[in-house]
Amino acid sequence: MRIVAIVCTAAIPFACGIAHAQSNRVESVRAPRAAELTEFWTEQRLRDAKAMPVPMLDPGVVGAAQEPRAGKLRTAQAKAPPNARAREVTMRPHWWTGRVLFAAAEGTIMSCAADLVAPGLVLTAAHCLRDNSTGQWVAKLVFVFDYERDSGRRIPSECFATYHGWISQEPSRWGWDYGFVKIRGGTTIGHFGWESGWWGKQETAALVSGRPALPERPVPTGTLVKGWNEKIVGLKLKPDASAAGLTTGLKGGGWIGRYEEAGSNPQSNVVLSVTSHQVGDDSGTSYGPYWDDEFVRLMEYAKRGCQERG
Repeated sequence: MRIVAIVCTAAIPFACGIAHAQSNRVESVRAPRAAELTEFWTEQRLRDAKAMPVPMLDPGVVGAAQEPRAGKLRTAQAKAPPNARAREVTMRPHWWTGRVLFAAAEGTIMSCAADLVAPGLVLTAAHCLRDNSTGQWVAKLVFVFDYERDSGRRIPSECFATYHGWISQEPSRWGWDYGFVKIRGGTTIGHFGWESGWWGKQETAALVSGRPALPERPVPTGTLVKGWNEKIVGLKLKPDASAAGLTTGLKGGGWIGRYEEAGSNPQSNVVLSVTSHQVGDDSGTSYGPYWDDEFVRLMEYAKRGCQERG
């Protein structure tokens, strides 16, 4: 696969030599031909895929609770399919989510939750796309829409992108733990909206990502709380969700603000963050990156097929 990178720019001379400039450098990789991916993902490999466990951070390596910077509020609306004759399920938020399946560096077949956030564009955690130590990308990635009981509609990937800030041993990398996958299709499916700079304006979120839309499986909800640095936020599940055996959600899955099951209100169903990690033995709270304008920049880059603006 061919790796593509955007060299960061700044008004200060030699800014690309400093840590922050390196962190916000966009990097991407192109996927194999669609036919190669379709051939690889047999029904057996779908069944063999194992959900990646959520990382547990040592409380000793993280900081004290810190309020994120509110920043500029930016919002994009959720949208139902443009085709009025599309299947009804594609108009509901439960079907705007699925999983990315891939071969990890050691060859193990793994999966992470992922969400459609624009036509043909999927959001997930960066560590579902590449190794933070070596920078090596996963292989054979596909998005499985309407994922249930190890089956679903497989949509090949075109390219995927993250920030270089994820490639680090420092705890600060968790603020960069998100990435986008441009897929070869999926443009007739509805998608979530998204929101950045939302701190102080959102109080709760729901976890629907990667979960089959079954009535007997209630959607867990929780309270948004401070993270352990200004680029991290938390989602603390309500006690009834924990009591029902619902943990912090699948790795890479989105936190949905203003969740409404019908999906008919364009002001509802915005992704606020993704499940990235836990801290210590607190299984009732997940943590994820808090987004700013760099989230939007990476999204626009991925929308263009992982290319710089022409």
